[in-house]
Amino acid sequence: INESLGFMNQLENLVIVIIIALVCSFMPSNLIVVIAGAFVILHLYSLSIECALVVGILFLLMFFLYFKFTPKDTYAVLLTPICFAIGTPYAVPLIMGCIGTPLSSISVGCGIVVYYVLHYMKANSAALGNLELENTIQKFKYVIDHIFEDKTMILMISAFTLTIIVVYLIRRMSINYAWTVAIIVGASCNLFSILLGNLILEISVPLGGVVIGTFISIPLLFILQFFVFYVDYSRTEHVQFEDDEYYYYVKAVPKIRMSTPEVKVQRINPQRRRTYRE
Repeated sequence: INESLGFMNQLENLVIVIIIALVCSFMPSNLIVVIAGAFVILHLYSLSIECALVVGILFLLMFFLYFKFTPKDTYAVLLTPICFAIGTPYAVPLIMGCIGTPLSSISVGCGIVVYYVLHYMKANSAALGNLELENTIQKFKYVIDHIFEDKTMILMISAFTLTIIVVYLIRRMSINYAWTVAIIVGASCNLFSILLGNLILEISVPLGGVVIGTFISIPLLFILQFFVFYVDYSRTEHVQFEDDEYYYYVKAVPKIRMSTPEVKVQRINPQRRRTYRE
């Protein structure tokens, strides 16, 4: 946050950063989101009171949606803007589709909004810090209009939401290699939805970065699959049973476990060896 904004010099003090980082390490993860939001608002307050108020109200609305529907997806909110900043955001919807639910799109969407708001504030800090409009209402309207007219942000929220839903639905299916199919189809869906939105909305999303980022995300998801959902489909069993009210058809797929080899130790009785020599 300090690197992305950096409007309040006091918050960039290394001692303050270390203390807050240590305090956050002992706090519940949801409080980290609140502290991060407070950091952003303090930086924007140094830039412009109007920017701080608009973003503060926006954060309150997002906090309400987040705490109401997806309070366990803290890391999605925090990691989404970080992944955008380092250029690997396209793994986020695939990961949340595999380990989350369709409601995880709310957390991811909040993270996308945070990233693009910070990006806009940093890129237009000179203009926002010297607004020469007649009244306060016009200043608020100026900031709000320029935040929500970002078509790239809208495209990313739409594409990531669609990808999360597609990946979730496929990986929940009772088919062999459901996760593998979900990852490949989800990556394709994410890629083509961004390409299509790029044409419809007439914006200039760097297509090379989208393609490369999507292909980089696929092996990362297979690594995640290895640790979270590693099963042996060759030993799949289909079980049928019934009770007084229902028939049950169950598909059982065993997990792959690393078995330790059995070590056999052969002992030689030294007394017998001496007797034989005599």
